[in-house]
Amino acid sequence: MSRVTVADFGIEKSDLKHLPRQDVCTVTDYKYIYIIPSNEFHDSGYKKISVIGEKFDKTREIASLPDDIAWKSLDGAEIRMEMDRMNVIRLWGNDTIFRVPNDASSITITAINKNHD
Repeated sequence: MSRVTVADFGIEKSDLKHLPRQDVCTVTDYKYIYIIPSNEFHDSGYKKISVIGEKFDKTREIASLPDDIAWKSLDGAEIRMEMDRMNVIRLWGNDTIFRVPNDASSITITAINKNHD
């Protein structure tokens, strides 16, 4: 029986210090979102979540470092999730744009169907 190998997404915790950070109080659209547990803690005592955004030109940045994420799907936008061998979760969807704010410890990531009229 052959073994199935899952491709790595090319992101590790050690890479986070080299990624640029989205400006505070901004909202940015991404093609993919990657979720990685951080080693930092919020004042609340909860661990921060590294939300990495990959833009349509394939550049990546730290989109946000919240300790709580809510999800909203508009216009039937598809949200799919997969995990690589490094336990990095990638969120994606056919014809989906992920809108990520960088303004608080609690954020709402919105999935938007880019083909909806």
